[in-house]
Amino acid sequence: MIKSILVPIGTSKCSFTALKTGVNLANLLKATLRLLYVEDTTKMVAVIVACRGVAGVSMGLPGIQTEKEELEEIREEIEKEKEVVQKYYNEVKEQIEGEHSLVVRTGKVTEEILKEIKTVDLVVMGKSLKKDVSGEIQSSLFGVIQKANKPMIAVHDVEDLGKNILIAYDGSLSANNSLKILGDLIPVLSPKINILTVKNDKDEASHLLNEGESYFLPYKVEINKLWKSGKVAENIIKKVEKKQISFVVMGGYGDNKFKEFLLGSTTEQILKALDIPVMVCNA
Repeated sequence: MIKSILVPIGTSKCSFTALKTGVNLANLLKATLRLLYVEDTTKMVAVIVACRGVAGVSMGLPGIQTEKEELEEIREEIEKEKEVVQKYYNEVKEQIEGEHSLVVRTGKVTEEILKEIKTVDLVVMGKSLKKDVSGEIQSSLFGVIQKANKPMIAVHDVEDLGKNILIAYDGSLSANNSLKILGDLIPVLSPKINILTVKNDKDEASHLLNEGESYFLPYKVEINKLWKSGKVAENIIKKVEKKQISFVVMGGYGDNKFKEFLLGSTTEQILKALDIPVMVCNA
């Protein structure tokens, strides 16, 4: 059951899209919504180390003065970002039906997000927190996805999860967990479920598809079973385009290390290729 949602937020457009997705889900699930803005201290530490190194070598004041000036610039940048985040929050406040809050933390972005995740059921996050760069996903997203012990929805341009969902199922612990998380969303989304298994062996694929179907049968939703052989990421991307999928659900990390290496590559390819929301569920 999903009763609390976290939205790490920044100044990017897709970050605002993630906020709207979080609001929609919080209203549907009657869940509390928590926004998180992290004052990134990484740049400050880098400036201090660099400038004090210069000051130590020269034994003069230029390094110290430069440090003060650069730190002040970073503080001003953070204040501007906070103003944008507050503006985003103010724009959606009246739409939020349940409890909601904006939390500000100071530290390394990924670390602070991972700390906050421990106290929620679901995370909704834009592919980038800062200024958008076309086709680029910021490292903080992958840092969170790899280590999060909660399901995470990555959002780019599209805020609506829609009703035509594809779930990639391979029988792994993380994929099995994704069945449960999607099951929690079915009552409020009333979707069509497309179960995709990518295996070279037909019998193995059939077994996995039947396993996925058995899980969703009690939910009384339309189920479509799809079998493909070849590369997982390529097949997911092709099916999204062919079937006009609105939302992708897949397993992530938590199995063996070799599998995590392969899944990491698959996850990255899918997130880079798709503009629709993608939910990654770890074991």
